[in-house]
Order: sequence, then C-alpha cells, then structure tokens
Amino acid sequence: MPSTMLATVAATGFTVAFLHAAIPTHWLPFVLVARARGWSKVRTILVTAIAGLGHVRSEERTSELQSRL
Repeated sequence: MPSTMLATVAATGFTVAFLHAAIPTHWLPFVLVARARGWSKVRTILVTAIAGLGHVRSEERTSELQSRL
C-alpha cells in the first residue's frame, strides 16, 4: 500500500475512532455510576479503560468471525 494511502486510511481511522468515543452514550454511563458510587477518578478511568478494551476486543472478534463467512 502506498504511503499516502496508508496515511489517509490511518487518519480516517483515528478520526472515526475519536468521534465514536466522543459520543456521550459511550462515556456518560461511567461518569454517572462513578458519581453515584463515589468512585475516585483513578477507579473511574480504570473501569472505563477495561470496558473500552472489552469493547474493542469484541468488535475485533466479530470482524474476524464475519471475515471467515
């Protein structure tokens, strides 16, 4: 893949990922639960990061399974 195409694909991917993560339905539930339960910022970030990794991994697995069909 030519380097200009790779840069375009990478920039598009990062832009879509940022906009996807900025949707309040992705982070607002964590903020509300953290406030209701009195979590520290560190715990909130840790729980959110773990959930985010699970979200990414499940999407990777779904894509992998779909590519085999």
